[in-house]
Amino acid sequence: KMKRTIYALCTVVCALFVMTSCSKSDDYKRFDIPEEAKAIISDKFLAEMEANGMTINEGNNPPDIQGIFDAGIFKLVYSNLEKEQKGIGSITSNYRFKFYDQQNIKIKTSYASDGNDIAIGQGSIISGSGNKFTAYLRVDGRVSLATYKTAIVISGEISSEGGKDFKLGICMIEKDDPKKNLMDIGTIRVWVDQDKFAPRKQKYPSGD
Repeated sequence: KMKRTIYALCTVVCALFVMTSCSKSDDYKRFDIPEEAKAIISDKFLAEMEANGMTINEGNNPPDIQGIFDAGIFKLVYSNLEKEQKGIGSITSNYRFKFYDQQNIKIKTSYASDGNDIAIGQGSIISGSGNKFTAYLRVDGRVSLATYKTAIVISGEISSEGGKDFKLGICMIEKDDPKKNLMDIGTIRVWVDQDKFAPRKQKYPSGD
C-alpha cells in the first residue's frame, strides 16, 4: 500500500510539473507600452530580453530624449546563440546614438557602432515615464541574397548631462534567407554600457 501511495503521489507531482512547465512557456509578461511598439517587437521577445539583462521602461508618457549621446563601450551580456556563449562579457563595441524630431511617443533614431552596426533616420516608438525611456525601431537589412528585419530596443535614463544606464537589445524578427546564412528568427542579443554614462555631444560622428 505504501509503495502504491508513493507511486500515485509521484505521478500527480510529475503531472503537475509537466502541466506547469507547459503553461509557463506561454505565460510571459505583458508590457505596458504603446501598441505601435508591440507591432515592432512582441511581448514574448521583450520578456526574454528583460529576463537576461535588458531594461524595459514601461508607460506611455516618455521623457524628451532628443540629443546626441556618446555611450562608449558596450558589453555583450546575453545571447541565445550557443556559439556566442564564450563571448559573453567580452565582446564590446563603441556606440553613439542620435534621437530627434520627437512627437510624444514617436521619434527618429540614428545610431552607429565601431563595427558594421548602423541605422540612419529610422522611425521609432518610445515608452517610459519620468526620466526613463525605451525606444523601439525596426531595421531592414540585406546580406548578399538574404534580406531581414531586426527589432532594435534601446533603454536608458535622461539627464541634463547625458544618458545613464544605456542598454541595447537586438532581435531577429523576419528573414528571407535562401542560403541560410543568417541567424534564426528569435535570436536575441543584449548589450549594456560598460561605464553606465553617455555624455551629450554637439555633433554626430558624421557631422550632422
